Amino acid sequence: EAKEQTIEAGNYILVYEGAVLEGWGGQALRVADKPGTEHLIEAAEKANAVVALGSCAVNGGWMGANPNSSGALGVQAFLKKAGIETPVVNVPGCPANPEWLVAVLADVIFLERLPALNSENKPAGIFDQTIHDNCERRGHFENGEFVYKFGSEEEAKGYCLYPLGCRGPQTKSNCGVVLWNNRRSWCVQSGAPCIGCCEANPNDPGQNWVEVNTPFYKRHRDLRIGDWMVQPGTIALGITGILAAALVVHGFGMKLTGRMDGGADFEKVRGWDAKHPDKSIGKYDEADLKSDDKKEGR
Repeated sequence: EAKEQTIEAGNYILVYEGAVLEGWGGQALRVADKPGTEHLIEAAEKANAVVALGSCAVNGGWMGANPNSSGALGVQAFLKKAGIETPVVNVPGCPANPEWLVAVLADVIFLERLPALNSENKPAGIFDQTIHDNCERRGHFENGEFVYKFGSEEEAKGYCLYPLGCRGPQTKSNCGVVLWNNRRSWCVQSGAPCIGCCEANPNDPGQNWVEVNTPFYKRHRDLRIGDWMVQPGTIALGITGILAAALVVHGFGMKLTGRMDGGADFEKVRGWDAKHPDKSIGKYDEADLKSDDKKEGR
């Protein structure tokens, strides 16, 4: 009833959390005796703007990862399909930092405008720089000082976590500036690599942070070939092994056919040098020159 009264009064901002679930005719999420998709359409149509809060609301998040059995997608993509043109502000993160929401609402309430948005409708002041840009371990990265194993001396010294799968260079967010838990700390400061939970393409549920970044503590994402997933490094090792085996087999074949015995005859005097002795590039002794003359019938 309170929701209906708010919608009727108008002039409100809708904050939506969680993925939009289209699976089973919208019945994957059922609230108050009707599909969750219907609730979203009713509330979004008359809103001044919609804030999609969290990576699930932005593009389906982990629920949108393969095989996405619930038909998860983000608010922006769903409203576009439904023909609703209410502006959407995407605030990713799993979870989203509450200070980011406060910053958006402060712009709307006190300045009476939406914050400056980038091409993905994310607040530019929050999501236009990478984690890496403002990371406190950036100096160690520049010096080539890395942690390769948890519990090591390098970890105790606070070296860069890039080899352990840190997604800071590719993830855009100001986590290292705003921090978390009343600005107490953040993931990298606490000793964990960034797992890229703010990576969420609002136009593609498949580009969610789980699909893009798992396994979290490896340098490369898994490659998917049908239902088979494999690391790029494994493919590279496999190809190297196949090539090495092929070269060994080729070598045995050359030996068995006798093509490695005796060797080939090489020119003692370059053909060009023999024809242009006054411009010869190589240096030859008399025996080589006479032998070559005899071979050529000179």
